[in-house]
Amino acid sequence: MILVTGSSGLLGSEIKKQLNDTPAYFPSRDELDVTDYQSINKYFKNKKIKSIINCAANVNAEYLEENEEIARKITVDAPKFLAKKSSEIGAAIIHISTDYVFDGKKNTPYKEDDKTTGLSVYGKLKIEGENKVLKYAESCAIIRTAWLFSEHGRDFIETIRRISLTRKEISVVYDQVGSPSYIPDLAAMILTVSENIKTGEKEIFHATNEGVCSWYDLANIIARKLDLNCTVTPILSESYPMKATRPHYSVLDKTKIKNRFNIKIRHYSEALEECLNKIRNK
Repeated sequence: MILVTGSSGLLGSEIKKQLNDTPAYFPSRDELDVTDYQSINKYFKNKKIKSIINCAANVNAEYLEENEEIARKITVDAPKFLAKKSSEIGAAIIHISTDYVFDGKKNTPYKEDDKTTGLSVYGKLKIEGENKVLKYAESCAIIRTAWLFSEHGRDFIETIRRISLTRKEISVVYDQVGSPSYIPDLAAMILTVSENIKTGEKEIFHATNEGVCSWYDLANIIARKLDLNCTVTPILSESYPMKATRPHYSVLDKTKIKNRFNIKIRHYSEALEECLNKIRNK
């Protein structure tokens, strides 16, 4: 059976939805504390688990920048503990990571074996977490993704909608460039990897939708398609200082995952159109 951690989050809940009637475990935080090895041992006892999909994460880079101890528990300790347990029971672990592991100094899409140099506490700890999984797991796949969005809120789309209610002008950075990921598309790719990873295999894959844009581009599309009563203005990152430094360029090369699993990935604009249509029709 499959175990999905973080199943109350946007990505985990979508994986749960797509698994549908497939027998699987979706423990709550109360049932399974992934930062506590004793809790992991207790939960896994007498369960037949063949695959672990680790979606448990705190992706609030601003908060984590000033709370490294808390960040380390969920970002480094949890994947380490789950990787160890996966080896004990002969299960594969699929660990979700991020474009924040890169410094953004390239101008061509990042490949899986490019050097990782996180710019923030979050990015640096995600690198550590990846390395723990690769070290302790017998069979694993790390899936790096970026810029998640869906119709269910708690994301960039909801932020733009909320701000538009009180402001006629929204300033959005145009010098941070990446590839958005529609959560249903990403979840499907993760499940494909989970179903096909081989015993003893240790791999890293990149998974987002196709296409490249800036946050400004994305905000413009959202405002136009949702008929928001606001103007979107482009600004430089330095005009909007944040505690956690973001990579300016973090487009991920998806050649490896497409070739290995024969996956066809649609353009983010098509996925975004579908997502925004669902929001409009709610």
